[in-house]
Amino acid sequence: MLKNIQNELKTADAIYVADCKLMTEKLFLSMIEDELLFVSRVPANFANKLEDRIRKEAYEKENWNEIGKISNTKKACTYEIQHFRKEVYGKLIRLIVVKSSASLASFEASQKKKKENVVDSIKKLNKKVFACKTDALQEWEDFRKKHKKNPYIFSMELLELKTEKRPRGNPGKDPKPPKIITEWALKIEVEVDEKKLELLRKKAESFVLISNAPEELSTPENLLKEYKGQVVVELNFKAIKSPILLSKVFLKKEERIEAMIMLISVALMVRALILYQLRKGFEESGENPRIGYSGTALKTVTMGLFEYAMDSITIERQEDGSYEIYIIPKQRMRVMTFLSYLQLDFDELL
Repeated sequence: MLKNIQNELKTADAIYVADCKLMTEKLFLSMIEDELLFVSRVPANFANKLEDRIRKEAYEKENWNEIGKISNTKKACTYEIQHFRKEVYGKLIRLIVVKSSASLASFEASQKKKKENVVDSIKKLNKKVFACKTDALQEWEDFRKKHKKNPYIFSMELLELKTEKRPRGNPGKDPKPPKIITEWALKIEVEVDEKKLELLRKKAESFVLISNAPEELSTPENLLKEYKGQVVVELNFKAIKSPILLSKVFLKKEERIEAMIMLISVALMVRALILYQLRKGFEESGENPRIGYSGTALKTVTMGLFEYAMDSITIERQEDGSYEIYIIPKQRMRVMTFLSYLQLDFDELL
């Protein structure tokens, strides 16, 4: 399909962005053979653990190039990269190891939460008393299995608890000896496995990109920007996969299902073009009108806000065949602004 697109649209220099499912040996080699340029993420099991090997080399060299933010948003994270050229399945390929500040922050927050949960679990377990030694040891084994992937070192001491239980009432002249009850408890302690924690941190904060695009066409920094741009495609997939659309498909013949998918794809393209024109018009206007959801200044145009505005329009056909447009008064400014971005007036809309 990508080859057909390249032939039809003459996109020889286009770089296709894909998630890591693209990276199988067969697809990887066919993309190179057909001279299709791509950038993707290296999955964990690709090319004999290539991701782990190149990440290890990057951390050993510590030759990071700090490129800072690649987005203008307030919460945009910063990136550091290292660029390599390696042979993969007999082909010389570009590999970019990327460190993300957001991923590191997320990892540290996650580890803090996990540590708190482990400590709470240990406190509860240390308070438990078991009727037999086997039950206590089984609980310890279950605990270890549950946390074996976490970066902690656990130690356990098995405590034997003996208590005397005397019969009730007056012991009399010939009292019975007290009954000795034996119970068991665990005393578990924990400390952080710093070596394992460091390995997990490196894995969490970094990922590896792979590309066959020549460096004169796209620098390592631009390849990262291209890859991070795939979120736009993901948002469009979200529109296609909405429950309302795919809850039921009343089509039996395969060709009719294919036709419906084609229509949906064309509709999605039109939707994308509308959003493109809206954002272009907004940028060219140089203004920030107060047409946000709560009357706030507009910072960017979203399809959700546009659809919200358009839902306020009612078009009514008159007896003479003409049409009248009605707009909810509170939405009028929002609707007129969006139509101006699209360079449309009411006659053209009709």
